[in-house]
Amino acid sequence: MFDKQLTVRQAFFMRLTYFFKFLEYRCYGKTLATLTLLLALIWLQVPAQAQGKIDPDSVFKEAQTLAFAGNHDQAKTLLRQLIKQAPAYQDAQVLLGRIHAWNGHYDSARLVLNPLTKTDAINLEAITALVDVALWSNHPNQILYLTQEGLRTHPQHQELLYKKAKALHLLKRPSEAKATLSELLAVNPAHEQGLALVAALQEELAKNSLYVLYELDAFSKSLDNWHTLSLTYTRHLKRGSLMGRAYVANRYEQTGTMLEADFYPKLNDNWYLYLNAGGSSASFFPKFRSGVSVYRKLWRGFEAEAGLRYLRYEQNTFIYTGSLSKYWGNFWFSFQPYFSPTGQEISRSYFFTARYYYGEGAEFLSLTLGSGFSPDDRNKDLSLLPSSTLRSNKIRLDAQKKLTPLLLVTIRMGLDHQEYLPSTFRNNFTFGLGLDRRF
Repeated sequence: MFDKQLTVRQAFFMRLTYFFKFLEYRCYGKTLATLTLLLALIWLQVPAQAQGKIDPDSVFKEAQTLAFAGNHDQAKTLLRQLIKQAPAYQDAQVLLGRIHAWNGHYDSARLVLNPLTKTDAINLEAITALVDVALWSNHPNQILYLTQEGLRTHPQHQELLYKKAKALHLLKRPSEAKATLSELLAVNPAHEQGLALVAALQEELAKNSLYVLYELDAFSKSLDNWHTLSLTYTRHLKRGSLMGRAYVANRYEQTGTMLEADFYPKLNDNWYLYLNAGGSSASFFPKFRSGVSVYRKLWRGFEAEAGLRYLRYEQNTFIYTGSLSKYWGNFWFSFQPYFSPTGQEISRSYFFTARYYYGEGAEFLSLTLGSGFSPDDRNKDLSLLPSSTLRSNKIRLDAQKKLTPLLLVTIRMGLDHQEYLPSTFRNNFTFGLGLDRRF
């Protein structure tokens, strides 16, 4: 825009020069022609200089409109010309830095924005722009430093307080993040992003969980309904999660209980274990059960397991298992087989689970398809496990939804087509409802 104005002006002066030279040659003396030319140039210089001046605010608004419309290259061209002619116009430098950041050119954004933070009067807009650059390029320590710099002069700046809390959250410093959010909500109690982060922190700071689940099993023939109530307490420790569980069940016109404990100790960032032990005096629960598995995190979201389960009813039953799991976006997939030697044969079971996480992460929808009996399913008649000739096909749907940040509801529906005697089948319908309270 500026280059075009200069070109038109220069052409206009060139034509005037030629005109007055013609006058000098054809009509007038040198003195008169020279004086006339000088006066004309003086007269024309004023509007020419006025034409060469620009309105920085108008050019900035034009560049801003282009940038927000996605015309980043045109906006950058205007901003560079504006900065060249008005170097002190810092809003143009901030917008140019943001455009670089929007395009993923983080180093270029820092080159433009950093000088604005080195002066005595720190440009707050430049600070907030650099905070976004650090956030988008995943540098939480840089976010923390920049927000603290800005908050020194603007201690109640809402965006800086929120971004500081977010940085502390990313740095695994939840208590400090919670304190920063308290400052933010004291300034603006309705800050939506701050309230959402508070809810997320409440979940992370909750080290305990109490989960109650009721399950009803109805059969198409040969059995009355089963009722099972379980209560699970979980404590999250630095070295892993410890769980205690109690079952109270009514089956075969009897009521019985089973107690067990699970522990998931972390060995390091890639390895952890599963340990289980429990037992019961009821005939429909195993007298003793135990389990152990080793888990290894692999590349690209894969995880592998190798383990052993032991059940003792009238005879000892050993089940060998393993699994391969994969996280893919919001999905989790897992395939797990079980193998149990029984005399000359081996009982085999296979289970596949697909789970979709939505909402705040703890919410999910899950589908499980299976063939055979699983020793990890406490709600089934595991005394059938040693019978390698008996078949079972299963489908189950699970859904978990938050009622509040620390209270979740679980719904379960399933269908098993079971062979409980040779060539004799029945349908087992399952419905479950659970509540999980974290604190």
